[in-house]
Amino acid sequence: MNTPTVFEELIRKFAELSNETATQDLTNENGSFIGGRDTFFRFGGGLTNNGEIGLSVGVHDILGSIDNTINGRVMVAGQSTATFYGDMTNDGDIFTGQGSQSVFLGDVTGSGRC
Repeated sequence: MNTPTVFEELIRKFAELSNETATQDLTNENGSFIGGRDTFFRFGGGLTNNGEIGLSVGVHDILGSIDNTINGRVMVAGQSTATFYGDMTNDGDIFTGQGSQSVFLGDVTGSGRC
């Protein structure tokens, strides 16, 4: 029996986490931050964003619906492209910096700023 490498163990843990959170509702609390470069986020149960999401540098794929509340802010900057595959309810702020792109493939609703 072989002992798994650190890399194999990380892949196993990631798969477990991915499966556990695939159908759970997640909340980014007020004052909290989710960020990344060249990211793949899957919010199978949806995300309620009361804080900030910052996506910079690279290509970002975000799967699942997002409820960007009045306190929520989504920022796409640094010459990046973010594709949102689920529905977006935006009652907060979505900022797309110069040279960056925000692509929405689902419905976008709400009274927030884009």
